[in-house]
Amino acid sequence: MQKTIASLLTIYFVTSAVAQNVTVYRWVDKNNVVHFSQHQPNHNDYTELSLSVFNKTNTKLPKDDKSPAASGNSKGTQGNVNTNSTKVDATKSKCDEAKANVATLKNHDNIQYTDENGQVQVLTELEKKQQLAINEKQVEVYCDI
Repeated sequence: MQKTIASLLTIYFVTSAVAQNVTVYRWVDKNNVVHFSQHQPNHNDYTELSLSVFNKTNTKLPKDDKSPAASGNSKGTQGNVNTNSTKVDATKSKCDEAKANVATLKNHDNIQYTDENGQVQVLTELEKKQQLAINEKQVEVYCDI
């Protein structure tokens, strides 16, 4: 459950070009509404979630004929294997995240989040449907490989 909610939050907190740790606080109020915030609540009945957010960088690798891969060096092949393994792990992670987001969006009526300006927002029905459609598409892309 916490992983599901944490996954949904990663959609909203992706803001930098490098890995970033984000602490998110989650609590349920007396009306059974789930709240999320980057700011610690005034009460003690909350769960602290620590998220690692990763973004793609626009770094391009130089094409050099002297590279190990171009020369047929086995180290270049090993690097490719490690890269492929990392890509598989990233794809599995994205699959799990998308599935968790879909479950959260389907299982909770009112979803609140704190936007980049620190303001608490509630997903409207339209936004919730849009997020559900996006995450269902991500499940198709990342999980059906």
